Amino acid sequence: MEHFSDHDRCEEEKPVGVTKRQLLRDTVLAIGSKVIGQGKAFLTANGLQALRNLSSLLAATAVAQVCGLVSVLLLTRSLGAEGYGVFAFALTIQNYLMILGSAGLRPIIVRELIRRPDALNRLWTAYVAITGGLGIVLAVLTITTTAILAPTPSEQIVLTLIAIGNVAACLNHLPFYDFRHAQGRSAVIMTVSELTALVIVSVLYIYNDLSLSAAAFVFVAKWIGSTVWLWLALQRDLPEIRWDWSKSEPIRLLSSSWKLIVSALLGTIPLTAGILLVRFYHGDAAAGIFGVAMYAPRALLLLVGQLNRVIQPHIMGPYGFKSAFIGRLLFVYLMFVGFIAICGVAGLWFVISYVLPSEFRPALSSGVVMLGASTLIAIASLCNQYFIAMNYERVVAIVNVIAVLLYAVSAGVLIPWTSIEGAAWAMAFTSLSMTTTAFLLFYPVVKTWKRENIAS
Repeated sequence: MEHFSDHDRCEEEKPVGVTKRQLLRDTVLAIGSKVIGQGKAFLTANGLQALRNLSSLLAATAVAQVCGLVSVLLLTRSLGAEGYGVFAFALTIQNYLMILGSAGLRPIIVRELIRRPDALNRLWTAYVAITGGLGIVLAVLTITTTAILAPTPSEQIVLTLIAIGNVAACLNHLPFYDFRHAQGRSAVIMTVSELTALVIVSVLYIYNDLSLSAAAFVFVAKWIGSTVWLWLALQRDLPEIRWDWSKSEPIRLLSSSWKLIVSALLGTIPLTAGILLVRFYHGDAAAGIFGVAMYAPRALLLLVGQLNRVIQPHIMGPYGFKSAFIGRLLFVYLMFVGFIAICGVAGLWFVISYVLPSEFRPALSSGVVMLGASTLIAIASLCNQYFIAMNYERVVAIVNVIAVLLYAVSAGVLIPWTSIEGAAWAMAFTSLSMTTTAFLLFYPVVKTWKRENIAS
């Protein structure tokens, strides 16, 4: 009777002729197969649709950013730091006007259309009535205030034109494209509008006619032209759209959106108030430098905004709270934001170091700090998408209230003494607070929302 030791048995069970090279090859193939399997999980029908729409929006936004960058170069060379500071100030005012005039309705419209597609005409009518009415009222108030307080005639003309163009910006029909997952079509329209505006700015620069008022007129024409074109294309795709007034619909929409108006106004303060405070304490030249420093951070948030437009209908749809969807979403979102931030730092360094006049060099360090702040704000915006989907708009307002209180303290202390560097660090402290608060509130809000839905 033969006896085998454990060592002998193991020797017999070892595969014969397996080399280290073969083992390495098999390991690589196994890892590759797993990676491909994980990749296929992203290529669902919804995933492919989102990828197509995101690609269109990113291409359009990339073109818009190149156009905007070239416009900044031409404007800074034509207007100088002080003149560009006045123009950047006017665009900051327009940003506040657009937030007020759009009434926080864009994500609410997408959510309601997904849940009540049969109410398309009533929702469209309410949207046009609210945004158009608010845009006109704000234009009248701005023009009147400008006529009384504007320090120079040229600044009065610029702010008046900006206020008129803001009416069209408020009436923008992008939510109806987002609801239909037709972001690609809207991207083409916006791209052509940006290219046309750049051509006009370039011609004015070549002929030495690129003044403050001329630049404002080009921007206003771009907003009006793109809005009209978006409406014509939407009417062709949805010929059934018609005026259908319902008194209850605007009330219903505003009952949700007023919290988002407050949130948007508060949330934009760390992004826009810096240039107002820098101009107040340190003059137009410092405001112009700060406006250049803010270009890359704003570009990052604009690109993330395009991503949010694509994922918003999916978050508010039937799969938005599925664990598999959330896992894929987090991976894509963080990779996207990180990549854009790295590209933003590289682009900002190159433009300020080698393209712009030397007077704009102080914008580099501040711009890098604010790029980090914008990255944190972008991450917080993903939490806000889910808060809106759960009808917890008030949580978004709470996040922004806390952030603005911190910004008021830090900016009030830092900006008077350290100019644009202080404004950059105030924005950084605020964005960290905003992201931390959003994450801390996310889990208890989701838990409460699930409990309420189970009870109902």
